[in-house]
Amino acid sequence: MKPIKINIAGFNSFRENVTINFEELARRGIFGIFGKTGSGKSTILDAITFALYGVISRYGSKYGNCVNENEQEAKVELEFVLNDTSEHRYVVRRSIKRKSSGDYNSPYAILIDKSAGNLPIAERTGEVNQKIEELLGLNYEEFVKTVVLPQGSFKDFLVMGGKERREILARIFELEKYGDKLQKATSKRKEDTQKAKERIDATILTLGDVSDEKLKNGKVELKLAKEFLSEMYDESKRAEIAANEAIKVLESRKKLASLEYQLAQLEEDADRIERLREAQNKSEKAEKIMPMIGVLNDIERKAAQVCKEAKSVELTLNEEERSAEKWVREYQRAKEKYEQNYARGIEKKSRLELAEREFDEYTQNAALLEESEKKSKELQKIRKQKENEINSKEFQKTEISKELEELEREIEEVRELLLQEASTKEAFGNYKSAEKLAADIAYLQKEIMEGEGELADRKQQESEIAAALQEAKRGEIGYYIEKIRNELHEGDVCPICNSKIGNEIHSIENEYSKILKSDGSAERLQTELGEVQTALARKEALLGKAKDELKDKEAEFIDIKEVIERHYSNFTLEELTAKLKAIEEAKNGNSLLEGRLREFKASVDSINAAIQKLNLEIAEEQRKESVLSAELEVKQKIQEELHASICEVVGEFANPNVLKQTVEIALKGLQADLDSTTEKKEKGEKNLSELRIKLSSIQSQYDTLLEEKQKRFMQITEQLSEYYDFEIVGKTQEEAHQAVRSKLCEVESEYLETVKFEENRKILEKYSQELAAVKGKIEELKSDAGGEDRSGEELEFLIRASEDIKERIVEQEKKIALQAKAIEEITDKLEFKKAEEAKLALIDKRLSLLTELQKLFSGGKFAEYIAFEQLKYITKAASATLLKITAGKYELVVDDEGVFKIRDFKNGGIIRDVKSMSGGETFVVSLSLALALSAQLQLKGRAPIELFFLDEGFGTLDEELLDTVMDSLERLANDRFKIGIVSHVEQLKQRMPVKLIVIPAEIGKGGSKVIME
Repeated sequence: MKPIKINIAGFNSFRENVTINFEELARRGIFGIFGKTGSGKSTILDAITFALYGVISRYGSKYGNCVNENEQEAKVELEFVLNDTSEHRYVVRRSIKRKSSGDYNSPYAILIDKSAGNLPIAERTGEVNQKIEELLGLNYEEFVKTVVLPQGSFKDFLVMGGKERREILARIFELEKYGDKLQKATSKRKEDTQKAKERIDATILTLGDVSDEKLKNGKVELKLAKEFLSEMYDESKRAEIAANEAIKVLESRKKLASLEYQLAQLEEDADRIERLREAQNKSEKAEKIMPMIGVLNDIERKAAQVCKEAKSVELTLNEEERSAEKWVREYQRAKEKYEQNYARGIEKKSRLELAEREFDEYTQNAALLEESEKKSKELQKIRKQKENEINSKEFQKTEISKELEELEREIEEVRELLLQEASTKEAFGNYKSAEKLAADIAYLQKEIMEGEGELADRKQQESEIAAALQEAKRGEIGYYIEKIRNELHEGDVCPICNSKIGNEIHSIENEYSKILKSDGSAERLQTELGEVQTALARKEALLGKAKDELKDKEAEFIDIKEVIERHYSNFTLEELTAKLKAIEEAKNGNSLLEGRLREFKASVDSINAAIQKLNLEIAEEQRKESVLSAELEVKQKIQEELHASICEVVGEFANPNVLKQTVEIALKGLQADLDSTTEKKEKGEKNLSELRIKLSSIQSQYDTLLEEKQKRFMQITEQLSEYYDFEIVGKTQEEAHQAVRSKLCEVESEYLETVKFEENRKILEKYSQELAAVKGKIEELKSDAGGEDRSGEELEFLIRASEDIKERIVEQEKKIALQAKAIEEITDKLEFKKAEEAKLALIDKRLSLLTELQKLFSGGKFAEYIAFEQLKYITKAASATLLKITAGKYELVVDDEGVFKIRDFKNGGIIRDVKSMSGGETFVVSLSLALALSAQLQLKGRAPIELFFLDEGFGTLDEELLDTVMDSLERLANDRFKIGIVSHVEQLKQRMPVKLIVIPAEIGKGGSKVIME
């Protein structure tokens, strides 16, 4: 675990929010937290433990005391990662508020995964505590002893008694599992192993003899085939290397030929590129004169346009004068025609109005007649549809009646089958009872057989324990360890936990012989003998009870068997089962059949009702047809009378409306012609006036453009003289204009448009790049395309040879697979028996070991031994650190009772009691012990601890020893292990590369503050 930063507010002496960046603080490996006594140095460590575990060691359960007296809430937020490679960054927040009554609310706690978008992981105090322990793998006590070492904590551990110290180590390292738990696990494993032995014995008896000869011959053939395949693999590798080299050479030659062709193409294009470059230079020069040419051309275009427009206006003016005379003549003709035709049209219009009214009536009556005929046809169609529907319903009724008769027959068959249900169930029950009794009898027989075997084992065990009583008198523990040592070897599987045994078996057996003495083994064996005898008597009683139950079951089986033979001998159990299944299916299907019967009857009733309804509807449709036919006759007569009246006025089949509209259109056409002719005459006179004005304006505009053209022409002449070798001195105006215009045409022909100019530039640039690239690649490929001494045919042969050996390898692999499959069955059969026999031998060995271990683990001395081993290991690690710190003066040792001693090499290596040491010496020894225990505890954690705080009394050290301690701590600190020292010693402060100064709180100026130096 590596802390990143911590925020503290309202916590003990810290009132305002204070942020401490541990990454910056620990960047040099070692740092110090300094301040006066009571300034709040240790409060920073309390804040860390409070944030992680919600506990402050000096307050215990009264964590409310951590709230600053002038604040209502204490808040701590710690950000940390498990290690530098972890993808997750966690933030844990805790706070506690003071109530108005002076009491405190329950603490608030939350754990957040900052790297997952501030995702909450746990939001209650208990959940946060549990999750922190899961992440770090350490509880609060282990964390404090590993990371935060409070003042004086390890001095107490140093001077306490050996037994008390071993008990503490047993709790810290959870050694209880090596006591009663291990003894129970051994007994359970022995029982399971005994059952496994019995199963394997039964399996081996069922196996027959198998032969090794055929298997041996097959393996020899397979070995030879594999050796040949191995040789083929080697040959294939060599061929593949040669083929790859050949492919590389061929590819290089192909690429080289392509590049040389590209180079030739580029060199052929050199003349064109040179011409492009010359054109670019001319265009850059012409670009300077082009703006004025554009202006001059624009003026000339405008002058030409104005001149053209003037000519167009003159032509239009002449045309308009001729058109005006024409419209005057047409106006006179149109007026005379209008006056002649208008009177005749009015008279014809009045005669047609009467015929129009009669025609409207005729049209309306025709529409009604047509509608009545349409309704008559629709009524006939509807009647025909309903007749067809009646025929369909009759057919449907006939089909349903047939299905109804078949369904009634099926229901009757089901009812007959259900009447046989009771007798069939009775017969089936008797069969099943007999079957169950037979199974019970077989089970009891097997149980009695196994019980008799176990009874024999118990008696054998009784004899073995009695014999063991004599062996125990010769020293039980040493005897058992020696026996286990002879049977267990490095690499064997432990009979209890199934893990492999390593070198530690040798050191464990030596320590056992030293620590465990024969102090009551005979008494324990005597007790165990009594337990076995009690179990033996209990087993005999159970066996007698099982035999009595067997007799009862056999008698009941005979009675049921007689009933079956007397009443049901014609049926087998399978036939009864099938019949019961058929009855159940019939019961389930009977309700469905009856439901279908009801549905069919309802369908027949529904069809009858529908047919009756359709007959009534057809009668109604026939009545409507009769009424409509009478109405059609009356309307037809009226229509004939109207038709005769209209024909008298307008002629046969003429439409008076159309005639009237024709007359009106003719009158409107005459008026429109007269109006149009009048409008055209007036418009022509107006256009004449406008054209004369426009012609005058165009002439003025043309004179202005001529003056501007002359001015621009002179400016261009000056620019040509400036940029080109051009003179017009001594020439007439016409000659000068001609010379300038000729030069401008030359300039325009040399000028390139921006797009074309840019295209040419890119072409030139691309040509240069391609030429350089092709030449460079040709030089690179010349070395790769070596091998000129080998022809293309030789290279192709190498490639084909590699492919051929691969094909032969595939064939050989198939052959080997067939051979392996052929001997697989022989191998399986042969190895199965050997495997079972090997298992049996291993199980026998395990049973022997488990018996010995049961005796060895009794009394809890194994757990005591492991605690003492841990203490020795920690002592050696602490001693190594102490020797470095004291320059070889002191060594920490532990005696056979687990009591710490000091070997003083200054005084000839004498052994001293730790209580005889000075305060400074005690501090150095405690520091070494703390570092060793911390390193050992970290092995339990899931995340390595990368920051270690030391809050001890450095003030007890003299100057020389302080320098020695600091040198040692600086050597211990590295990128993966940071050390923080909490102290007020000024000399220590000067040695620190990075310091966090804690400034104590002052009245009226706020709480404690920190400064990083």
